[in-house]
Amino acid sequence: MWLVHRPGQEPRTLKTWSVTPVRLVQIALGFARPQRQIAGARRLGRAGVPTPAICGSWRFARRDGWVIELDHVYVEGRTAMALAKDPHTSGQDIRRISHRIGDIVAALLTADLLNRDFKLNNVIVAADGEVWLIDTDGVRRIHSRVDGAARMLERLGLQLAVMATRPGPAVWLPAMRRALRPLPPQQRREVARLLRAHRRP
Repeated sequence: MWLVHRPGQEPRTLKTWSVTPVRLVQIALGFARPQRQIAGARRLGRAGVPTPAICGSWRFARRDGWVIELDHVYVEGRTAMALAKDPHTSGQDIRRISHRIGDIVAALLTADLLNRDFKLNNVIVAADGEVWLIDTDGVRRIHSRVDGAARMLERLGLQLAVMATRPGPAVWLPAMRRALRPLPPQQRREVARLLRAHRRP
């Protein structure tokens, strides 16, 4: 992943993937990573989740060897993980980020979507405070909101706990509560049951 600033253009994030026989087969079948990135970004856009826009489509390019390239609009900011670990980040900012992460999970569930790669390093907090979700190739349709919620929250649980080290042990709970707002009480309890079961030794 590279930050590029071509003449006459705004800064962009350039992602590249090596061309391999397996990836060529995936491209032919329509599920290579650049294709999944585009599909995931479109799904997030329809769900109202902020994600950097994709500029054009994927393309082949020659660098040290053949690669596949894809441009995204560049969003200047820091990852949620970096902010969580920074001792200069205020407790108020940590809570606001946690809330926004919960809102993003809720929006995904409302749209019947799952992000298989939902982690704090894929959440960018811009200078204006907006929170963006990047790396969209893991966005999928789900048949069960309970399973989708449990899967995303389990992945986030340990990472969100990092945010709790300074402000207090309950700071990540609002993110969990906001994430589960689209679900009726019975389904929320089922998600909690699944999370507790997965934490058992």
